[in-house]
Amino acid sequence: MTAILVTHDQDEALSIADRVAVLQRGTIVQCDEPSVLYTRPVNGEVARFVGHGNLLLGRLERGVVRSVLGDISVELGTPAPEPCAVGVLVRPEQIDLEDGSAAPRGVVTSREFHGHDVLLAVRLDEPAWGPDPGDRPGFEVLVRLPGPQAPEPGSRVSLRVRGTAAAWLTGHE
Repeated sequence: MTAILVTHDQDEALSIADRVAVLQRGTIVQCDEPSVLYTRPVNGEVARFVGHGNLLLGRLERGVVRSVLGDISVELGTPAPEPCAVGVLVRPEQIDLEDGSAAPRGVVTSREFHGHDVLLAVRLDEPAWGPDPGDRPGFEVLVRLPGPQAPEPGSRVSLRVRGTAAAWLTGHE
């Protein structure tokens, strides 16, 4: 049986649907399986709409993106000339705390305890690369850690991106 459910509740759509369509200004911009929609959104607007995410600007060079979170392995939906400016989505659960001094560093500014996980906001020491939203001091990223153990606000931490992130061309150079 086929059914169409119209909702603004992303959790509901992702948890019960076989396919999810995202509309922007009256046009379907992406229609995919929930896992594809979450991990490989077609643009920053879809990424923002479907769950927590860190949207960064970076420069694609030699197959990786140079960004405020270091070098990130990415999956681009279309071929791109290199070097070029790209938008990157790093989900909070893709960021681990790192012991290395070479890793991007920052200060925990908030901590939300959810039982099964903790969502941290971390204000980075260095401004992000490129034009808005990142070229200002105090740029914050979200980090999701499993379980109740997480640094308290005011703690200094180092970060590392794990896995591959989604990326798309931005038009900025």
